[in-house]
Amino acid sequence: MSGKNTILIVDDNNIDRELVIGLLDDNNINIINACDGLEALTYLRNNNPDLILLDIVMPNLGGFELLEKIQASPLTARIPVILLTSVDDKDYINKGLELGAVDYVIKPFNAKDIKAKIKNHFNMKNSYDTSFELLRSFAQAISGASAIINEEGIILEKFGSFETQCPNLPHNIKLPTDTSNSKFLNQIILGIKKALKSNATFSFESELTQNGVRKVLQISISDMKYSFNNKKILSLHILDITNKVLENRQIDLLYEFQNRNRLFNNLLSEQYSVKQKNQILETYGLDLNAPVACYIISVLDDKHHLTDIINNALGEWLFINGYAWTWLTTWGISTLVQPVNPASINKNAKLLAEKLLLRFPEYKFKISISLEEDNFNFNQIYADALSSLLFALDNNDNYVLFNFELHAIYQIVLNAFNNTDVDRFIDKMLGKIILSDKQNDGQLLKTLFYILNNASTKIISQKLFIHQNTVLWRKQKIEEILGYNLDDIHIKNQLLLAYKFYRLKNLLSKNVPADYVNM
Repeated sequence: MSGKNTILIVDDNNIDRELVIGLLDDNNINIINACDGLEALTYLRNNNPDLILLDIVMPNLGGFELLEKIQASPLTARIPVILLTSVDDKDYINKGLELGAVDYVIKPFNAKDIKAKIKNHFNMKNSYDTSFELLRSFAQAISGASAIINEEGIILEKFGSFETQCPNLPHNIKLPTDTSNSKFLNQIILGIKKALKSNATFSFESELTQNGVRKVLQISISDMKYSFNNKKILSLHILDITNKVLENRQIDLLYEFQNRNRLFNNLLSEQYSVKQKNQILETYGLDLNAPVACYIISVLDDKHHLTDIINNALGEWLFINGYAWTWLTTWGISTLVQPVNPASINKNAKLLAEKLLLRFPEYKFKISISLEEDNFNFNQIYADALSSLLFALDNNDNYVLFNFELHAIYQIVLNAFNNTDVDRFIDKMLGKIILSDKQNDGQLLKTLFYILNNASTKIISQKLFIHQNTVLWRKQKIEEILGYNLDDIHIKNQLLLAYKFYRLKNLLSKNVPADYVNM
C-alpha cells in the first residue's frame, strides 16, 4: 500500500481493539480508536478515515445503527466498512452487508485473513480515489455538474456546480422528496439501469422545475468499471442546456409561426371548401368535435398607428406561449383556442389581456370573442369575432380604429355567411321587437342581447340597473312579441346572428370618420 492510510477501529472491547492494533503494526497505517458508536460518530463528523473496522454489538450506539448513519451521509458513504463480529450467523452477517458493509471478520481474528482483507479494500479504495480525482478534474474543466453515484442511486460525491444545478436532488435519488421532479428522478434511475446493463455511457435530456423555473438538462451516466461497498460505481454528469434549447425551440417556433400565418390567411380565402378547411385544421391538431373559440386582438397605441413590428411581436409571443393556431390579418392578431370550459371563455380572454399588458405595457388591447360548440365553420367563426371586435370598440370611449374600413369588414362578414339577405333576415328574426322597442327606448333589445349571450338574471339586472324581477318580465315580454322560446339553442343562435347584423348596420349608418369609432 502506498501513502499512509487511516483505519478507525470501533469496538467497546479494549482487548479486541489492542489485538487488532497489534496485528496491524505497520508504519503505513494510522490507527484511531473509538470505544462505541457515539464516539465514532463524533470523529466522523470532521474526519474521513480510509477504512472502518466496526464491531456490531456495542452500548450506546450499536454497529448496525452506526452503519446506517455512515451510509446515510454523502460525506462518509464511500468509506469501506469491515464488520468485526463474534456471531457466526449468516443472517446476522447478511444484514450488515445489506446495510453497506463491504466485508466481515469473525472473532477470534486470524492475522493473515484480516491483513489480506484490509489490504484488498485499501487497493480498491485507492483505485476508486484515482477515478474520483479524474472525475474531479473533469468536473472542474467543464461547465455543469458531476457526481459519483452507486448502482442504487446514492450520490457519494458532488463536483462542479452540482449544488446550483440540482439543489433539491436527494442523496438517494430512488427516494424523490419533491414529487414535481419525480419524472426527472425516474429518468435518472432508468439511466442508471441502462448504463449498468450496457456498460456504456447513457445520455438523455430531461426537464427539472425548481422554484418555478424550468431547466432543460443533459444527463450522461457512465459505468466507471469500479465497485465500492459491493456496489458498482457510476459517474453522473449534468449540463444545463436550457438557453441553447430555448434558442433552438424559439427559432423552430418562429419558423412554424410564419408557416401557419400563411396557412390561416389562405384558409380565409375561397379556394377551399368548408370540408377541406376542416380537414386541414384537423391535421394541425384542432379538435372540431370540441368547442372552438376565436379571439381577435386589436392593438391600440397612443400614436394611433399599428405597425407590422407590433403585430408580429404580439403574434410571435402568442405562438411561443402555446397559442398554436395564431395568425395575422389586416384587423389584428387572430387565434383559435379550445376552451376546456366554454362558460369560462370570457374569463380566459381577460386573463390573456392581463398577460399581454404585462408583456407589452406600452399598448392597449381589446379582445373580441366568438365561440362555436358544433358545426364549425372557419370563415364564420372568424367573421363573427370580427363583428364582435367592432362592437367592443364601439362600446369603449377614446379607442382608435386604425384605418379599419367598416364597410370592408361588413362585406367580409356578409361573405362569410354566404351573402345572407341581411334586411330580410333581420326583419324575420327581430323585426317585431325592433318595432315594439321604439316605445321602450331600446331597453328590450338591450335585455335580449344579454340573454342571447347567456348572462344570468343577476348580471343583466346589474348591467341595466333594473330589478331581477324586471329582467324576468322583459324576457317573457320578448318571447310574447317574437313568438320564440329564448331557451331554444337553435333560436338563440339565429337571433344572436341577426342581432349582430343589426348592430353592424347601425355602425355603418353612423356619421363618423372611418378612422374613429366613438360613442
